Amino acid sequence: MSCRTEIARKIREKGADYILALKEKQKTLYHNTKDYFEGTGSVEIDELPEDLWQGEEEKGHERKERREVRTVTDIERPGNKAARQDVKTLIQYRTFRTVGGKGTVQTDRYYISSVYFGAEEFLKYIRGHRSIENQPHWMADIVFREDECRVRSGNAALNMNILRKTGLYRLKKTATGKKRVSAKRRMMHAALNEDFLYQALFTD
Repeated sequence: MSCRTEIARKIREKGADYILALKEKQKTLYHNTKDYFEGTGSVEIDELPEDLWQGEEEKGHERKERREVRTVTDIERPGNKAARQDVKTLIQYRTFRTVGGKGTVQTDRYYISSVYFGAEEFLKYIRGHRSIENQPHWMADIVFREDECRVRSGNAALNMNILRKTGLYRLKKTATGKKRVSAKRRMMHAALNEDFLYQALFTD
């Protein structure tokens, strides 16, 4: 949604900058950006200012992962030139992931930005955003088993997501008398104790 023309334009009109993720459904812009990076090594691409950050391999939970970020600047805008506002940098965010000793899977994501940053600086912003995006979903799945929910029709899925996140917020805000109590235990406590349930629903 954020990569739509009018949103990018409004961001720039307010004097702000953006880093916007590209999706494959944005066919011209996505595939032209992909072609820029797949063309690395050609004379045309090598003449462009480029930066590359390569991370070390990270290990944990039977998984190995390594990341790369590559940027290209001073480019002609790919796709519809009138559609995007002040595109200055194309970004490729690449991960190499091995799970359980099986083959390595490479995943590429692409972004556009209205600012000139180095590859490592873009890494911080992209990973920071993904962390914010993933944490609420992870909590909703752990506590409410959101990924198993089969609600799909109309706005029902969005409405359920809002209710779950509201519930998580209320549970976290409700005092338990103990220093650390997980959201899952708080939910169980609310199911068994009407006073705690009332406190979670109606008190600040």
